[in-house]
Amino acid sequence: MKHIPTIVLATLLSLGTQALHAQLDCLGVFGGTDIPGSPCNDGNPITINDTWNLACQCVGTCPVWSLPLCDDGNPNTINDAPNNLCWCIGWGVNGCADGAYPPGTPCDDMDPLTSNDAWTVDCNCFGGSNTISGQLFLDVDQDSLFGGPDLPIQNRVVSVSPGGYGVVTGPSGTFTITVPSGTFSLWAQSGYYDAQAEAYPPIPLIGSGLSSTGHLLAMIAPVQQTDLSVAFGSTWVRPGFENTVTVLCKNEGTVPALGTLSFTFDTTQTIVSVAPPAAVVGNLITWPQDNYDLGEVTTAEIVFLSDTDLVLGDQVHYTADLQTAPPDDALWNNTQTTDITVFGSYDPNDKLVSPALLTVQDVADGSPVTYTIRFQNTGTALAENVRITDPLPFGLDPTTFQFLGASHSCEVVYLNGLLEFRFDGIMLPDSGSDEVGSHGLVMFRVTPDDTLLPGDSVANTAYIYFDYNVAVVTPPAVFAVETSTGIATTSRTGPLLWPNPAGDELFVYMPTTGGVNMTIIDLNGRVVRALSGNGGGAIAIPLAGLAHGVYALRMEQAGTIRTLRFVKR
Repeated sequence: MKHIPTIVLATLLSLGTQALHAQLDCLGVFGGTDIPGSPCNDGNPITINDTWNLACQCVGTCPVWSLPLCDDGNPNTINDAPNNLCWCIGWGVNGCADGAYPPGTPCDDMDPLTSNDAWTVDCNCFGGSNTISGQLFLDVDQDSLFGGPDLPIQNRVVSVSPGGYGVVTGPSGTFTITVPSGTFSLWAQSGYYDAQAEAYPPIPLIGSGLSSTGHLLAMIAPVQQTDLSVAFGSTWVRPGFENTVTVLCKNEGTVPALGTLSFTFDTTQTIVSVAPPAAVVGNLITWPQDNYDLGEVTTAEIVFLSDTDLVLGDQVHYTADLQTAPPDDALWNNTQTTDITVFGSYDPNDKLVSPALLTVQDVADGSPVTYTIRFQNTGTALAENVRITDPLPFGLDPTTFQFLGASHSCEVVYLNGLLEFRFDGIMLPDSGSDEVGSHGLVMFRVTPDDTLLPGDSVANTAYIYFDYNVAVVTPPAVFAVETSTGIATTSRTGPLLWPNPAGDELFVYMPTTGGVNMTIIDLNGRVVRALSGNGGGAIAIPLAGLAHGVYALRMEQAGTIRTLRFVKR
């Protein structure tokens, strides 16, 4: 790979990342043809229709097989067949691959959460995993023990380091995190008004099939704060058809609180059903006062029928309001008002982001964006399980993920910015038998990186799996940072990586002069490479020998530490 001339680099930096992204394709080639949607090669000889996706990942489709299934290229194997990862593997009469891999032989099951992977007697590569479990609570009496006046905290992210494995706590504040072999430290995400009471000692889990239980994570709050929040999302609004609005109410404070929810809907619609039951006066729906525990999320659903004289492009107006007792001092999240555009034909599986336009000050203040993923079972039978994966793209800070809620009970886990929402046992009916009941949604917040510049945009795509069918890929939800109209100019003060994804060489531009110590860290938190350089320009980082995957580049200069993610291809 050739170095970018200094004058070209300076021009690119002056234009910001939008100009850089506009000229670099997925292989880091200026003006190249490897752009999302174009053909590529994912390295797997079995997959077909390999293309670059919007995250610049080369992904192929596993075809439907019939005998003979495939050929793994080994003349000593028989019964060659694609495994669950669509790789062709054959088995021999004397063991896996004709005795070359007898039971107990080390292998790689391609799961980063397992360790001691080995071939089994039935020729499957299997690795064991470990678990860490405990309970998250607000330590009201500050004795580090759960009991008495203490309150469990639900729907809060708990993770371990290194590795970035995490989950969202359950109704009693409980959590179980699956980890590989290693030594880990627990970390609980701070709320708006609380923080982790102390740092806890490392947890050694060297081996597989191990568990460490009973970990109490105490959070402390300097003041008692009442804070209930409301958010809602809707399925598509179409003339003459029904749509479902799901309203999510959450206790973001440090004390249990009473809340009264009301919802004002558009007069071009009529109510079909309301759950739970509520009072309706005109176009105002009001639910009875409800009690909210710490972190608790409640759900209300309203089904509306739109007038047939609605015109495509019109908007219906909704407002949700949540009044609290005792009075809520944080009123910014008690009301949401949204105008929803009327559509004709539509894709029922999609992803929305709000707001779609951020100011430079929003980015500087760390204002979050809210994502809503909507899904519908349009098949011919009910879906027993639904799984949604969301690889957070560059431009979002994965450590700021906050789960808002979902239309159905779900488990939330994440691994280094890969979110997964598991609706096990959802039994989602198909649209032909129950159109209204065939819908669902999930909502969450995340904060954009503070390195975004005016004109930058971030596209985020979700992948929805109904049982064992191939993923339904949503159109990207895109937000942008508005172009500055003031006289002041904004320059990039942080480091810049390119190309991303990278091949055997990565470049980092460090605008500040002085020595830079850099380490490359893999998904398991291991340091796989360390090097140093001088800032004030571009530094070439060799990647040859590193396995394909996602890495973090940690840069330390004059006591300041910055970390950026990149993909090795």
